Amino acid sequence: MKRIKMILYAEPGVGKSVFASKFPKPFFICSDDNYEWLLDFGAKEEAHVKVTSWTDAKKVFKDEFNEYETIIVDLTEDLFMWCELEWCKKNGVEHPSDLGWGKGYSGPRNEFFVEISKLLAKDKNIVLLMHGEVITLKNKRGVEYNTYRPTSRIPDKLLDQLEGRVRYCLRAYIDSKEVDGKLVKTRYLSLVPKEDEYGIIRGVNENEIPQTIPLDFNIFWNTVIGSEKPVELSKEVKEEIKEEVKEKPTRIRRKKVSDEVGDDGLTDEQRNEFKKQMEKTNSEIEKIREELKSETIGEKEINGEDVIQETVVQEEKPLSKEEKLAALKAKLNKVNQEVKEEQKQEIKEEVKEVIQENKPLTREEKLAALKAKLQNMKR
Repeated sequence: MKRIKMILYAEPGVGKSVFASKFPKPFFICSDDNYEWLLDFGAKEEAHVKVTSWTDAKKVFKDEFNEYETIIVDLTEDLFMWCELEWCKKNGVEHPSDLGWGKGYSGPRNEFFVEISKLLAKDKNIVLLMHGEVITLKNKRGVEYNTYRPTSRIPDKLLDQLEGRVRYCLRAYIDSKEVDGKLVKTRYLSLVPKEDEYGIIRGVNENEIPQTIPLDFNIFWNTVIGSEKPVELSKEVKEEIKEEVKEKPTRIRRKKVSDEVGDDGLTDEQRNEFKKQMEKTNSEIEKIREELKSETIGEKEINGEDVIQETVVQEEKPLSKEEKLAALKAKLNKVNQEVKEEQKQEIKEEVKEVIQENKPLTREEKLAALKAKLQNMKR
């Protein structure tokens, strides 16, 4: 029988533990008290053990689990947290960074990976359950979109190592809809990871199996393990998934944004306006081309598409020595002309003053002058 090595992540309450409990003869290694809830879904009381430290977990890993076919770790990130704490205590530090970036961080990661690898090597179905996170990012145009990945409490490098040891790293999620005034929740398993989801699926033809299926172990098993041919979903299930995908607010939202904005970063309105401007510009270029067809630039005839390019080249071409001298000469003539005009004005003013000086005084002017002179003498 083929053995499943799997990472399943989802936000709290989605149902990943219930899904895992449906594997053949499951045994849970639990880090919390949530196992009692699984009893309502058919889990057996004796088919679990609660651990409260990394040391406890390593002891459980050594068991042969002869009576069971599936081992489920619930939750994996709790075990890593205990591993890191015990490693720091063993090395006399409070935090991995106290020993430097390399040794401090790689130490607990390496120890955890080695022990989990030993567990994955057992001839059992192994399911590592983790919480999931939603990360909101922005693209270059500032449009927000969501991505999904396992908890960040598992370091990225360690997560990549674990993903490399399993056949499936999949995401489960809930879709909520309001039907007749009631909120109806439907649980799904993203069987083929999407662009916005961290994960992988190996050993299947992704083009033949359903991309998304209900979070139901029997459907999952029959789709990827239990039969050579992919399971045929019922019409009702297909419609549910189809409707859910239509309303999914992540990848579909990005597609909607792409339709509205486009790969060129323009909205339809901006794109139409740009198109009108281009048409107007092209029309003006054609007009200029027609006007200049019979003209020449230097010895080269202006014709066809070379008109605009040649004109620009002529405008940007540096002036020759003769052209510079001609420009300076013209500037000098202009200055000389302005100077002459100034001189003419000055001469006119001087002539006016001379005329005023030689002009004989009137009787009134003479009396006023004598009166002013008499007053000065009295003083």
